[in-house]
Amino acid sequence: MTSLLSSSPIGNIPYDILCEIFLYCMPHHPFHSAKSKSRSTPLLLCHVCSFWRSAALSCPSLWSHLQYTITMKRIKIKESGSSSMQWAFLRQDIDFLRWWKENQGTIAPFLSIDVCTVIYSREELQGRDYYVGEDTLDFVATYLNSAQYLRIDDSIYRENMPWIQPAFQNLHTLVFFYNPIVALNLLSSHSPKSLRFVSLQRGIIQSIQSIPHNFSALTHLSLHNVRISIESWYTLLRAVPKLEWGYFHIKEIYMYPTPTPTSITLSRLTSLTLSCNKASKIVALLKNLLIPVLHTLSLSSRSHSWQDERAIPRLTTILRRTPNITTLSLGETFLSLHSLVYDPTILAPEATPFWECTLHLAHLQLGLPFAHRNQIRGAEDRFSCFIRNVFRSDNTWLGLRHPSCPLHCVTIVDDQFDNIRDFATSETRRIAQAGLRVNVRIASESIERSASHKWMEWGSRA
Repeated sequence: MTSLLSSSPIGNIPYDILCEIFLYCMPHHPFHSAKSKSRSTPLLLCHVCSFWRSAALSCPSLWSHLQYTITMKRIKIKESGSSSMQWAFLRQDIDFLRWWKENQGTIAPFLSIDVCTVIYSREELQGRDYYVGEDTLDFVATYLNSAQYLRIDDSIYRENMPWIQPAFQNLHTLVFFYNPIVALNLLSSHSPKSLRFVSLQRGIIQSIQSIPHNFSALTHLSLHNVRISIESWYTLLRAVPKLEWGYFHIKEIYMYPTPTPTSITLSRLTSLTLSCNKASKIVALLKNLLIPVLHTLSLSSRSHSWQDERAIPRLTTILRRTPNITTLSLGETFLSLHSLVYDPTILAPEATPFWECTLHLAHLQLGLPFAHRNQIRGAEDRFSCFIRNVFRSDNTWLGLRHPSCPLHCVTIVDDQFDNIRDFATSETRRIAQAGLRVNVRIASESIERSASHKWMEWGSRA
């Protein structure tokens, strides 16, 4: 393999250029770091050939986001009729950290801590591959103190580990599981000045007593699978005026107590993803927000009910507060067919044509409203009916007939291959005439079909 690469053009690429290519292929999600596995980058690059290995090892930036999971075991040792609790670490974990310290200096890898409790006798422990002792605890604590990235859960409090609660002097990213309030208290007590990314996953935020003052410097905030009160929601957003990226997967929103309605301006937020159990709750979460520079907005809900019909027309009201959107994604249950079709006979503000609210919209992604079979009863299939309603020639909801409309690409997400394959060609002509490129993505397969499939992409703006 090495000889083949050396004789090919790629073998003549300088290390610095090759490193740029490697960095481009690394994961770029704010809260997903590179895994320390031989089948994942960057370690995978070292297994291709000696040329790639040399290039990869000469690029420090490639390894600065390597995540390593430390397994901590709380061991209950039985002896002489009594027992004692000690913390132990897998030998391979400590050996790796020591190797890292010798080769990478004081920069700590991205650490993920996995805590569990086991019971061993002293004799059983001798046969296990563990490090136990105060020296090991001090060594790990030093690493945590210099860590830039930590992925932990609330076990550091449940298991009473004061030694594992350092000052977090260099902490840039914190991913915390199971108890968001514990994470907020942890950050309030230590307040690392370098903190910019926070992800709170799973748990309940019913009432926030205090917000860490360093939240004012946060640029990225994620809530995943979290239950939160509407009051706590607004409290969090007021605390992050410099937020640039937000991902909020709200499992449930508690609407009481209702806070005093005051506007919140997020003047730097450019990307927002918001998912909730009902479309009406999404409207409530966005109700008092002003986001002037937002360019990417994704909305989705997991269920639909008749009460949501009154909330859906308010989508135009939301879009009026975000005038610079270029990419808009609307999930399948957030929409109904009739909400996509503009009716020029309705003069109410919420019935404003879509293109008048989003003057810069270039890419629109729509999820098919599968929850509404009754609305398209008698149609050959749901997909054709969807296109027939949304892209019909007299529908100006999307601004297809408006000369200044910048929309040039529509992505339609479906989970049934047959619906797309049987798509009527008569409907595609109307899309092509409108000057749009239409992509179709199979949601269940998580792939995007290539443009070589003529039934997958039609039309292009001249």
